[in-house]
Amino acid sequence: MTAANKQPKSFASKGELSAAEEIDPAEMRDTLVRSMAIPDLDPKHLIPEAYDKLISGKKKLESKGEEKDLMERVAYTLGFENDYVLVETMDDKYRGMAIEMRRQLIKDFDCKTYAEKVLVDTIVSGYVRTIRCAKSFNNCTHTEFLSSYKNQYMANVSKEMDRAQRQLMAAYQMLINLKRPPLQVNVKAQQAFVAQAQQFNAAKKEESV
Repeated sequence: MTAANKQPKSFASKGELSAAEEIDPAEMRDTLVRSMAIPDLDPKHLIPEAYDKLISGKKKLESKGEEKDLMERVAYTLGFENDYVLVETMDDKYRGMAIEMRRQLIKDFDCKTYAEKVLVDTIVSGYVRTIRCAKSFNNCTHTEFLSSYKNQYMANVSKEMDRAQRQLMAAYQMLINLKRPPLQVNVKAQQAFVAQAQQFNAAKKEESV
């Protein structure tokens, strides 16, 4: 078999073109994306590696530091399932309550998708920020002295509390709308004019004989 026969068909007919010019752009992009995956971060590589090293016992970690680093990366990767990512954003004293609240909301709304869980995380984060700001504001009201710095601080805390409450309510309403069953409307009239809050049906009038 000659060297020309060993080449791909496209190169045999157009030897002057490069390999990139012979490949479909979409296929080229997919190939590059797959080849550039980062084993330390990509869940497709990280999760099997962690399972082998920490669960099945097929491989041994060289040090406790390596084990801790691997566990931390897995914890962040699976953050939607283990609450780890959410509690990292708040003080230690609120973390237990946040985990309990998150799990209960997921149960109450039967959240299955990542979009639903993102809204739950936003709700919990907004609630924790609200009570944290409320506590800070309450502590300021118990002090006897007044100053411009204190007044500015209380104004900033109040604004942050309002922002957290709006975030909480917006995410909560969005989650309700997302889980609400679709509205079914049956129209039996020959013509229907549907407005935002009203519906007008116009049936064809029967001709008198």
